[in-house]
Amino acid sequence: MEETKNKSKKRLVLYISLISVLSLLSFLILPIIIRVILEYLLFPYNIDLLWVCVVIGIFFLCFDIMYHFGIHTKRITPIKAISYFFHHWQAFSIGAVIICWGFFIMGFSPSAFWLREYNFWLIVFSFLLLGFIVIRLTFLQFLERTLSNISRVYLLFPFVIIALLFVASIPYLQIYAVVPSTSSSQILEFNSSSTLMPLDVSYSWDVFLNDYSLSYDDSIQIQKNVPYNDYSTLDVYYISHATQKNPLLIVIHGGGWFSGSKNDNPIQFVSRFFAAHGFTVFAINYRLFPSANMFEMLTDVRDAVVYAKSNAFQYNGNSNVTFLFGRSAGAHLGLLAAYSSNRTLLPEYPSIYTVPDLEVQGVASMYGITELGTDSSRMAGTDESGDSFSIQSVSPLNYVNNSNLPPTFLAAGSFDSLVPVKNSRVLHEALNKYNVTNIYLEIPWANHAFDNILQTPAGQVTMYYLLHFFSHYTN
Repeated sequence: MEETKNKSKKRLVLYISLISVLSLLSFLILPIIIRVILEYLLFPYNIDLLWVCVVIGIFFLCFDIMYHFGIHTKRITPIKAISYFFHHWQAFSIGAVIICWGFFIMGFSPSAFWLREYNFWLIVFSFLLLGFIVIRLTFLQFLERTLSNISRVYLLFPFVIIALLFVASIPYLQIYAVVPSTSSSQILEFNSSSTLMPLDVSYSWDVFLNDYSLSYDDSIQIQKNVPYNDYSTLDVYYISHATQKNPLLIVIHGGGWFSGSKNDNPIQFVSRFFAAHGFTVFAINYRLFPSANMFEMLTDVRDAVVYAKSNAFQYNGNSNVTFLFGRSAGAHLGLLAAYSSNRTLLPEYPSIYTVPDLEVQGVASMYGITELGTDSSRMAGTDESGDSFSIQSVSPLNYVNNSNLPPTFLAAGSFDSLVPVKNSRVLHEALNKYNVTNIYLEIPWANHAFDNILQTPAGQVTMYYLLHFFSHYTN
């Protein structure tokens, strides 16, 4: 009986070791594959992969406990389950590896938006789990056996865990070295004459653990569901007792052009953040596919820009300084609105506004699509055959052919599994070619929506440089 248990124990340890080794060898490939599969299901609901890994880890532990007692005792009691949980550490180890892999390796967003307040305890929990594995597999085994009798698997596994921890720490170490590529180095300095409030540092552990306190400032006024055209509404965030007029910021949500809302938690959070730092923020809804095509979505964004400028005085805003900020699909629409302000894209969608009506002082794109393919033909208002003219008309990259475009801020994650990072890289190169002032910030290891939680390393460094960018044009 004892021999059978030892064999089962060794098989479990071998299984854990294989998982760890394969994870370590494939850490540049496996995260992308997993996230591509899962985020198509999870991303619209703002659920991060960490939560999935936690659920899988817990499920594995429960399944293993039930399997064990189903074979050996036919009866599970709380005392037996707890005893098994702590004495049969192999299943515990597998759960730890799964959870910690999801927490660290999968990118800079370490938890779902509604778990962000528990980031510190999630980190502590993960390190305790891995520490338990290392201690149990090294010191206890060395005390119980002589060195010559210890299985090679026992000797290998602690080093695998340590290596996995080291690899998982790389993104957090790299964040201090992230510097944007820019066509004009002077805009990296925060403009001291700007009315905006800067961030002190590009990354702070205090902010990571305790959040941006200013983003919840009670002085922020919010006007909800203000209609700005016949189709859509917006929310306004601003500080009413400010002594100066605030620059305007139109925030455009993502969601692949067919989902998303100004009421999404990340959009509300970032709107409060910008309002606390000196903006009058207009977070907008716009018509979505299939009830509207991209030209009609663009019309909504243009309407929002004109509404914001026309009504800035009501919200302590400065209509002469207007910026666009978009995430994902919203970034695409923001770039398109900023770059095509002097154009009527199609005869059937004439612009009723003048260039000064639509002109903005800058545009910020968070992992936006810059060049659409034929798979977007329906959203571009054409049939399945794909009207190349229509698709080009809604591709921001197609408008980079002169130096009269507004200053542009681009941010993207190098591991983006939904919008390839090539979109931002190509636009950055094109803007440089035509001497358009721009900043490009590429976050290593970061995936799509890495700024969903602003206090994470990727969110902090992006907001730091983004406020630098905005400050340069808010004299």
